Amino acid sequence: MTKQKGTRVKNWLSILLLLLVAVSFHWLFLVEDYNLAVNLDAINQFAFFYPHLVESFAAGNFFWSWSYGLGGDLLGEFAYYYTTSPLFYLVVLAEKIFDFEWSILGTVDFKMYLSVLKSFLAMLGMYLLVRYEKFEIWKALVSALVYGSSIIFFAHAALIDYMTEAFLYVPLTIFGLLHYHRTGKSRYFILGIFLSVFSNFYLGFINSIFYGVAAIVLTPVKSKSIVKTYAPFLLHYAIGLGLAFVGFLPGILSVYYSDRLAIKPEIPLFFGTDWFFSLPEQVWGHMGGLGFPFLTLIAVLVIFLPKDTPTKRKSILALLLFVFYFIPYMYSVFNGFSHIQYRWFHILNFAVAFALPNWLTVAMKARKRLLFFVFIAAGLFVGALYTKAERTGNVVDLFDIAVAGFGILSLILFYLMSRWKRKSWLAGLIVLAVAGNGVVNVIGYTDKGIVKRFGASNLTDEYFSQPSLDHPEEKEIFSKLVPEQDEFYRTFYLNEDRLNHAMLYGYYGTNAYNSVLKKNLHTFVKKDYNVRQFNPLRNGVVVSTYSLFDGRWALETGLGLKYQILPKGARAPFGYEKIEETANYDIYENPSAVGLDMWYTDTISESEWAKLNVAQRDALFLNNLVVPDEYAQGTNDGWKEHLPEEIDVDAEKFIYENASMENGVLIVNQGGKVTLPIEQHREPGEYMVYFDAIPVEDRAMTLSVNGKEVLKRELSYIYSYLNEGYLYRLDGGTKQIEIVLSPGEYELSDVLVYWNSYEEFREQAEQRETHSLGNLHVGSNRISGEISTGQQGILFLSIPFSEQWKLEVNGKETELLEVQGAFSGVPLEPGDYQIKLSYITPGFYWGLLVTAVSAIAALLLYLNGRRKVE
Repeated sequence: MTKQKGTRVKNWLSILLLLLVAVSFHWLFLVEDYNLAVNLDAINQFAFFYPHLVESFAAGNFFWSWSYGLGGDLLGEFAYYYTTSPLFYLVVLAEKIFDFEWSILGTVDFKMYLSVLKSFLAMLGMYLLVRYEKFEIWKALVSALVYGSSIIFFAHAALIDYMTEAFLYVPLTIFGLLHYHRTGKSRYFILGIFLSVFSNFYLGFINSIFYGVAAIVLTPVKSKSIVKTYAPFLLHYAIGLGLAFVGFLPGILSVYYSDRLAIKPEIPLFFGTDWFFSLPEQVWGHMGGLGFPFLTLIAVLVIFLPKDTPTKRKSILALLLFVFYFIPYMYSVFNGFSHIQYRWFHILNFAVAFALPNWLTVAMKARKRLLFFVFIAAGLFVGALYTKAERTGNVVDLFDIAVAGFGILSLILFYLMSRWKRKSWLAGLIVLAVAGNGVVNVIGYTDKGIVKRFGASNLTDEYFSQPSLDHPEEKEIFSKLVPEQDEFYRTFYLNEDRLNHAMLYGYYGTNAYNSVLKKNLHTFVKKDYNVRQFNPLRNGVVVSTYSLFDGRWALETGLGLKYQILPKGARAPFGYEKIEETANYDIYENPSAVGLDMWYTDTISESEWAKLNVAQRDALFLNNLVVPDEYAQGTNDGWKEHLPEEIDVDAEKFIYENASMENGVLIVNQGGKVTLPIEQHREPGEYMVYFDAIPVEDRAMTLSVNGKEVLKRELSYIYSYLNEGYLYRLDGGTKQIEIVLSPGEYELSDVLVYWNSYEEFREQAEQRETHSLGNLHVGSNRISGEISTGQQGILFLSIPFSEQWKLEVNGKETELLEVQGAFSGVPLEPGDYQIKLSYITPGFYWGLLVTAVSAIAALLLYLNGRRKVE
């Protein structure tokens, strides 16, 4: 009894130590007041939509949000991030109970504390797994510390925090595998599979590969029958996957419907020499994503020692993952056969930590060899320090010296432990040395990597009070611009970086930043209408963002833009009326905004519309509805009367400054530009300038027309968006067009210039309101209204089209058309109608069905197991 009590006390002290270590890992953010985030995706993307997702789910809005871009799916399109995470649902429950007051800074702080919790839980899971295998407490602690000090965890915590959750479920799943080996009970293995896949389909893919490899390597073949040995694991995996299907399927379908990574990556056969020169710092330091404590080097000695079967199997598993580390193509495999990514390192960290207790046990039996090995290892680490500057270009600092000190000390203590096995105080010192090795290495990474390299030092608390973040003035402005349920309008806020700004304040916005944007809407913005894109993070025109409207009156009016929030002194948009001034902003209202719907009687077929260039399409947006060919009303070409006026462009009048045209190639030097004089129109309107400029050699370029800039990255850049040409809207008072390009050689297409009359646009907008929805009700994923019409036509709804929108007209389910390339249309004959639409995430019901069937299968499996026991 006394021995058991002592063991319990030691276990609780061990757990307390792991908690203290988890806190120590986050020292710079808990004590030094730095914020665990960087001004990249962590701020500009995740910090905006995380509170929005929490509040939406807490309010019961699981499927759709009007504050996400022009409106979009929540459950599916954010499954890659948070919406299927078990921890996320715990936060939602807390939100439901306590109703938190969210902000960007508050979100960053919350995620930092959540990172501490996840770090602790990951190490606790590893500790309990090793204790389940009957290893001593100190070996379990060392294993947990090795797993918890993974550099990739803290890189993810600052950059892509949702990736850290993968660390939690690997120990549980492997515990389930071992438990099945011992007892034949698969419940924990199934639970681990379920949590791994449900929490994040992307990480579930990575972990599933590892689970398959681990099951093959760690499981002895029964009766020389591979089928009998591994078939049960396939069954149990299938049940776990099936249980996760309610979250897994919507996430997978969101990727299928997205417009993602059109660039085929080039994967090298081997890494470069610089990579190999920095290998010691990558594996045991903080330059890479691993950061193993020095004690793990004991694996090299174990290779040459006799081993028992479990040690052999674990060693094979760790060695196999370590071999993958040297093969670039495996980085692609773990990333879904896409470009190289490092997000699979957590399974390598786990494999090493999992095998370490076995390696320590074997190594302790070889005292003479161990002493020799400790001397060699210490010499190698000292040599690595001495040559670091020459090999990597980075000088040795105090962190490097401290890491080496703790690491060499842990090896020496381990050797002494092999001579005096019963000295528990030596075991404690080994644990503290490994903890010191890990903590200093992590703090070194967070200091040099997160704080200095990525600029977290600039993200002070005061930083978050600036415009576009937690700005009190903006909070007051936008709190008044959230539509009620009986109205619909959108609001434009001019900021190039915070494209998810609307998700923070709840208004209906115009921009979006998400890695799985819906393809039809993405195509509408960047190809069909070629709207000039903002340049968040100086990243260029990429696949993860879209922004509207670049002042294009027809598009913004037709898509319900009612308000614009512009910096003080900015030029007022045509037809807008200033309704309010604040300290830093002018608020303008568009009297011509049409709201949610427009009524069209004139159409143009998709095939005819596809022949037009983007400037011509823009001119027709308020006059002719683009519909599938079979729905085009009539065969007349009346739409041609509404094409924009084409302005004659004489290439001989081009003025070249620090630039020249030679043999059809535009050569641009530093400060080079091309100027084109144009005839000035007096009536209100806009010029549309369309051309293409393609670098002769694939490279990034900056393209500016009259000060309106676009950054286009090289085609080989994996996130580049493959659009054709560039369309610029210029004010009607423009006297000349100035095209400025970064230095280089370009193939320049013909420059097309068009004129649009605002008066004609305003007349068209009034015509579109001939019939409109009355008694409107707009919910999170439901819309209803009534309309009476005396003519045949199509009701246009500025709802991004999806087959998941179910349409009822007078209580009868009716086909919803995809019109204008990405929006929704309802064909109507003369009469009175009640319109209802509802939306459910693609795959949700089918996923729920598979989950239910899998739950029944799991229950039957459990009952069958109990029957066998009885």
